[in-house]
Amino acid sequence: MVKIIQDIIPKGNSNRPRYPMTPRYITVHTTANTSKGANALAHARYLKSGGAGTSWHFTVDDTQIVQHLPTNECGWHAGDGRNGTGNRQSIGIEICENADGNFEKAVANAIGLIVHLMKQHNIPLSRVVPHKHWTGKQCPRPLLGRWNWFISEVKRLYERSDILLQDWQREAAEEALKALCKDNILAYASNPAYWIQKLRDGTITQEFAWQIPVALERINRKANQALGR
Repeated sequence: MVKIIQDIIPKGNSNRPRYPMTPRYITVHTTANTSKGANALAHARYLKSGGAGTSWHFTVDDTQIVQHLPTNECGWHAGDGRNGTGNRQSIGIEICENADGNFEKAVANAIGLIVHLMKQHNIPLSRVVPHKHWTGKQCPRPLLGRWNWFISEVKRLYERSDILLQDWQREAAEEALKALCKDNILAYASNPAYWIQKLRDGTITQEFAWQIPVALERINRKANQALGR
């Protein structure tokens, strides 16, 4: 995912309602602004100047993501009224359609952002919805005809990121094991030649044998911590 730039709407603006929100949905829009230069930063300027009373949380273009509202505050983007579920319970994302940008790359960046927000706020895939879901408006227009594809891409990246996380945890566990084994070797075999000979001739002392389960227990505990168990 590309870096998120924070350019928050000022607290005094009428398009920043400042109502607290626990997000339960993610609402996807496209800007319908095909003008050259109408990228994420241009929309940040638009919102900070009032946004014609509208506001949303993130704008995504082909190179960057700009955040306009904290995700614990609602915005005016869903069109379902001041107390509508879309406005009061969903994170609004606008994808840029500027003619001098790469729309498909912007879509890919938006998918990365959506997966990040799903994990951050424990939002299920079933609650990633188009603007049309709330009001029937034909938005996000360029994606409605391939919405199933869009959702399948979100699902695919979500599952892939889980695998990558598991791989990272496994690597962290392996590193922890290596470090702890080294510690135990240093602690319980400070004279390597002596212990190597004991292992070779089979005359391991009771004291050394007693340390083996202690070392293994420590290694197991450390590995579980690294794996988040």
